[in-house]
Amino acid sequence: MAQFTIKRASNSVHYYWTLAANNGEIVAVSETYNSKAAAMHGINSVKAIAGTAWVNDLA
Repeated sequence: MAQFTIKRASNSVHYYWTLAANNGEIVAVSETYNSKAAAMHGINSVKAIAGTAWVNDLA
């Protein structure tokens, strides 16, 4: 099962999240956030819109 993980940034002040696929491979890394709550909000935003996102292929 895919999994979001909230982590502390290397500066020990900010937070970020990663999204791992079913096989454990990291497929997305977020920007940094000033709080854990903000990182959780970012996760919830991705969950809400990812299913309806379209692919903009410029290749």
